[in-house]
Amino acid sequence: FVESGESPPGWIWTPLANSESGKGLLSDVAKRSQDGKTQVLLADTQPYMLTSAREPRWGIRSVQIVEEERKEGKESCFYLDVSFGKQGGTYMRELSKACLDRHLAIVIGGEVHSAPLVRERLGDKVRIHVGIARGSGTSLTTARNELRKEAAALRKVFGK
Repeated sequence: FVESGESPPGWIWTPLANSESGKGLLSDVAKRSQDGKTQVLLADTQPYMLTSAREPRWGIRSVQIVEEERKEGKESCFYLDVSFGKQGGTYMRELSKACLDRHLAIVIGGEVHSAPLVRERLGDKVRIHVGIARGSGTSLTTARNELRKEAAALRKVFGK
């Protein structure tokens, strides 16, 4: 299927929001280029997907954008800290168990914006790495602003 560009049953081709930043993203999955965009092959079946974080069953309590400065202010790491209710924590544990040692793609508007690697079972609280801004002066400020926008867009996925 993949060689022909078709998606096998239970899988879907999904474009990356930013093909340039996505070069290292999902390095271990099938990729193709179509209409000038890089696309990745993602699972489109339960238990490998969260259909909508806005569904009441997830019970999202809060979503915070966190910026941590490092290397004497020359680097900033951006994260989203998401807190789920009891039922949402149970769903996240099930989803993360199915995705251990795999990337969990976050799709906004039909495009992959982030795909953190699930390293352990998750629960009521999740920290999602958004990106790292590096540089100095104007280039660092620009990079930080872009990551703040990306974090805000991801935050909207969770309806907060």
